[in-house]
Amino acid sequence: MNAYNIEVVNYNRDIEAFNLLKRILEKITGCESIYQSPTDMGVNRISAGIVNDGIIAEASHQEVIRRYYRCAVEYAIGLADKDSALSNPAAQMALENLTGLRGCEVYSTHIPTPGDEAGFRKLKVNLTCDPEFSSKSLFY
Repeated sequence: MNAYNIEVVNYNRDIEAFNLLKRILEKITGCESIYQSPTDMGVNRISAGIVNDGIIAEASHQEVIRRYYRCAVEYAIGLADKDSALSNPAAQMALENLTGLRGCEVYSTHIPTPGDEAGFRKLKVNLTCDPEFSSKSLFY
């Protein structure tokens, strides 16, 4: 880093964000940052916490899946516009045809969560359900 006149070659993109983080800290505190390099902050120790690359890779894949479905649900209940729709042609076609569900009958074996129920209302479908909660938890 420049602060110590040492050339570094092994910093990844998180480390490259150090200057931005430093400016944010300075703006929040109103003072010059006490950190002059990522090493001062211990940022270079992140990799020491990764002990199984396979687990990290699988967790990354699962996060992509979660975000995919979260975006699809947000679009379905009107929290996201069509411009943020997914680029998958099949998903795009499904999203464009959601209005075709209007007036359909939907049956659930459990009481939907408030978010699910709002989504069904937004789709204007006729929902009926068994008087059973989806879990034993009081708050779903």
